[in-house]
Amino acid sequence: MRVQLWIALASTMSGTSALAQATQAQSPPKNIDEVVVLGSAFQKSTTDIISTTEVLSQDKLRAKMDLPLGDVLSHLPGVSSANHGPAVSRPIIRGASGYRIAVLNDAMPVGDISATGNDHANALQLFDSQRLEVLKGPSALRYGPYAATGVVQNFSRHMEAPKEEAQSHVYLGYGSAADETLGAAYHRFGQYAISGFSQNSDEIRIPTHAESARQLAAEGETAEDKAQDAANTSTRSHGMTGSAVFGTQATQLNLRVENLDMHYGVPGHAHEEEHDEDDEEEEEHGSEAVRIELDSQTLQARLTHRPNGQAVDRLQADVSLVRYAQDEMEGASLGTQFEQDSLNLRLEASKDFADWQSLFGLSLQQVDLTTAGDEAFLPSSDSQQIGVFGFATRSQNNWVQEYALRFDQAEAEKSTGTKISHDLTNASFGIGYTGFANSLIGGSASHAQRAPARVELFANGVHVAADRQETGDAALKRETALATELYIRRQWDTTSARASVFHNDYEDFIYLHLTNGNVDPKTYAYRQEDATLRGLELQASTRLTVLAATWDATLGVTRTQAKLANGQRVRSIPPTQINLGLAADYPSFRLAVDVEHANQQSKLAAGELASDAFTKLNISARWPVPQTPSLVVTAALRNATDEEVRHHTSDLKDLLPEAGRDLRLSLDYRF
Repeated sequence: MRVQLWIALASTMSGTSALAQATQAQSPPKNIDEVVVLGSAFQKSTTDIISTTEVLSQDKLRAKMDLPLGDVLSHLPGVSSANHGPAVSRPIIRGASGYRIAVLNDAMPVGDISATGNDHANALQLFDSQRLEVLKGPSALRYGPYAATGVVQNFSRHMEAPKEEAQSHVYLGYGSAADETLGAAYHRFGQYAISGFSQNSDEIRIPTHAESARQLAAEGETAEDKAQDAANTSTRSHGMTGSAVFGTQATQLNLRVENLDMHYGVPGHAHEEEHDEDDEEEEEHGSEAVRIELDSQTLQARLTHRPNGQAVDRLQADVSLVRYAQDEMEGASLGTQFEQDSLNLRLEASKDFADWQSLFGLSLQQVDLTTAGDEAFLPSSDSQQIGVFGFATRSQNNWVQEYALRFDQAEAEKSTGTKISHDLTNASFGIGYTGFANSLIGGSASHAQRAPARVELFANGVHVAADRQETGDAALKRETALATELYIRRQWDTTSARASVFHNDYEDFIYLHLTNGNVDPKTYAYRQEDATLRGLELQASTRLTVLAATWDATLGVTRTQAKLANGQRVRSIPPTQINLGLAADYPSFRLAVDVEHANQQSKLAAGELASDAFTKLNISARWPVPQTPSLVVTAALRNATDEEVRHHTSDLKDLLPEAGRDLRLSLDYRF
């Protein structure tokens, strides 16, 4: 039945060109807008840039900004989410996550500890977001050694140039699945801006029992198949941001200060308390709920200068200071405490000469992490990474070339004195041909290296919130990858299509290896082995006018495979994903339907259980209020069929499904 459904959907997409021609005489649709990639070194359009890139505009983010980052991006080709309850969802790019990708806010690292575990949230709120970009491939070298994977970047409206008139934005929302309430407000007055948000939810409603059928079978248990509230899934978040812009178009200084607080439960497991054998009475204790409380304070400054007739065309300096604190609570007791201070600096200069564009830069990242608590699995440590990088690109005679080179020195030092350093070389080359009408055919090759992260080197203890024992290895070597990609993109007036294949060969790939699955908690150790990650990404979109509405249809397919050289599978690799989006813009309202389908994942690493296929349906309607078009009312139904959704990329998949049917209502007013 589902196979026939997807064949029918594919046939529908393939026939859109003919339908568009048939309806052209009725009312010709507008062309698909060109999208410029702000995070790339040369700010080219998505159709001209060598790297594969995804862009989510503010309009597309409007219906998703209450979600964690990975869930917002998971419908994009090559992107998945490692969700760990309703508050946590880290992005996965081409099967890689953690320290292999970067999450940036206005071009600078967020400064959280999300890469140390799937239960740790990205300290990033999207209520102030102007757009999100995912850079995959060579363009990501601008921000670090990420050419084999990618970078997620948020662009906030606090770093934009001031407008002549004051601007205000108020957002109110409600979600039924967790009795969720949220509100956000933004106001810009000249060169200054301020914003704040608050988001609170109770336990989420799930469509069936918390544990998967396979998990129950493995434990020899059964459970009643009925909707219920999932324990320890409530969340509470709030934050405030202020910003200022000074100067002129030639020289401009941007300042941003932000405070973010998040409190959320870590569902799906329990931590048993220990008791003395001498206790007079044997008391039966329930499990202690694990909750995380985090606080992040950020100060960021950006100085840009455009000299007139000098040796460089543009200079930019970015600096950010982040103070981050996270407590992992077991009931009323403090289990683990993290405190992290980070300094990030990047200097860039760009220059055009002849038919070449170039950009050169220097980056510094310094991070001091202090840990405490009886169950701190990661010791206190410091790290530092200094890098220099350069980009050059040229478009000539239907050929586009792009070169990138980056050198880094990375150091990590444990509080007991163990110091480890690595020299890293990253280089990439890309070429594309534009001789065919409105198309780009090309490829890229990258040599990518990264140093082992502190958790991979120094972890030694029970990670309570993740419910596992982790052991690092200070002898780990640097990880090296040869990443190649081939792609084709084609643009018509109202239709576009693209396809890309990637193949990443890793030497000394660092992974979490299950050493003992028969104890509680299970024990894991960081190991190294050569590995291969490869995949395919397809996307097609079209716009046409039918029955007085402008229709936008998008179809995306992603397939990723990963295997170690010893024949074992890599953990948490997403199955084949198919995403279909269909939206109709009428003069007075907008209707949208989004379908996400994931195949069954049965190619498993040691200790993993298979994940069933699922199809998730989301429906939404947006209505600008007559006489007040800047006031927009939105009603949405997420997971409309109350599907049991368990992402294979989630460590929590066999202990908790996603929320069931969720009715969303929101008011969005801009004035």
